[in-house]
Amino acid sequence: MVARRWVDVRLVMPMIAMWTGGLTLVSLFYLPLFDFTRTQVWVWFGAYILYPLIALGLLWTHRKESSLHPTDEPALPEWAKRYLRVQGSLLVMLGLSLLIAPQVMKVLWPWQAGKLMLQLYSVPLLTYGIGSFLSTRQHTWSEIRLGLVSIAVFTGAELVATLFHFHLFDGHPLSIAVWLVWLAGTTGMLAFLSWKAFGMPKAQEQAPVLTQS
Repeated sequence: MVARRWVDVRLVMPMIAMWTGGLTLVSLFYLPLFDFTRTQVWVWFGAYILYPLIALGLLWTHRKESSLHPTDEPALPEWAKRYLRVQGSLLVMLGLSLLIAPQVMKVLWPWQAGKLMLQLYSVPLLTYGIGSFLSTRQHTWSEIRLGLVSIAVFTGAELVATLFHFHLFDGHPLSIAVWLVWLAGTTGMLAFLSWKAFGMPKAQEQAPVLTQS
């Protein structure tokens, strides 16, 4: 909301479109489960139809800036890109498993969840997995910092909620342990990367030096 350059939010826009649009697509397969006499259902569908359209509209409006990158900022190091590729691979694999094989994942999931919830849960995981790969195509820290923060907020909030509601976790102990280790490790690494991204000097926001690639 406060960014002054398109390059600062360019990574987040496709993630918004994928997350909100994906929730709409999954919901369409379960329409009989929704009670359309409730206001919440109309807000759900209204929001998740409008938000992806806004994100896609902004992407189209700024399409000519899709290959512009700051040149007077520290480059994104290869070690950070390697981590993001690993993170993206794990998130995409988990998201696809929930989307394609929810019945199998119900047995492996750390708490009881239905098919609808697991497939809805696949959407943010796929979104952040693809977003991690998109991050590796950027050239500088400032281009990925908001994306890093968004994923860190997601995993961090999941970790806090997990600890707060730990008594509800009734799955296999190994599944619960993997879930906790994954959330804690990912949140810690993303917090470190976010600190690096915001700590790096960046170009003057009023007149950035950009190059096309």
